[in-house]
Amino acid sequence: MRPCPKQEQEEWVRLERKRSVRGKLVAFDGLPEKDFILESFASNVVSIATDGKTTIMLFEEGGWAFTAGLPTALRNELDARKTLPAYVALGSQNRWFLTFANGAETWNGPDEMSRVLQDSALVEQHRGVRTVAFGSTFDSYFIVFNDGWWCRGDLPDGLKIAIQRLGAEPSFKCVSLGPDGEWYLETLDGKAGWGGVPNHFDHFIRRVKKDIKFIDFGKDKSYLIRYS
Repeated sequence: MRPCPKQEQEEWVRLERKRSVRGKLVAFDGLPEKDFILESFASNVVSIATDGKTTIMLFEEGGWAFTAGLPTALRNELDARKTLPAYVALGSQNRWFLTFANGAETWNGPDEMSRVLQDSALVEQHRGVRTVAFGSTFDSYFIVFNDGWWCRGDLPDGLKIAIQRLGAEPSFKCVSLGPDGEWYLETLDGKAGWGGVPNHFDHFIRRVKKDIKFIDFGKDKSYLIRYS
């Protein structure tokens, strides 16, 4: 039975709302294959990630696109699964995290992070993983859960201080880390902060900070910002 025009309109409105929440625009600097990223990115990208060497995009329809250098194990996971990939994160030192639409998760990262993710009761208690970030050392990571709860490994000093200033147990929307001490945070109540970033990044982010949906950092001070 074909949906009526009203149903189609309501579905289109819901889809556009999701796309606005994810961010319909992207800006980046220092990433290889610039033209490919610009040609591939669109509002139907459900998740995008970079480590400065490789950039990957997951699409609403279930497909994906990526530049050279994607970790082999991550590529194999994408090829082997029949359900839609929903979220991806990349880090230096061959670290990555991947979520599927059916809730399945797979990753390569530090043992401490693995122990957290393998605690199904903990993950369920906090309604699943929202974002994962990888920092400068192999043991540097930050997991934000859907209810705002979080756990982390080694962190840059600037980010530690910023978290302390937020007070006891802040609830996060996202936290991003980079390979050279870069960081970005946003709380569920709208507070945001960043540090360890190059000047040109700082200048750009101040222009779009109210519309930022996601930030990722990569090697050689590269970065990617998704915004609306």
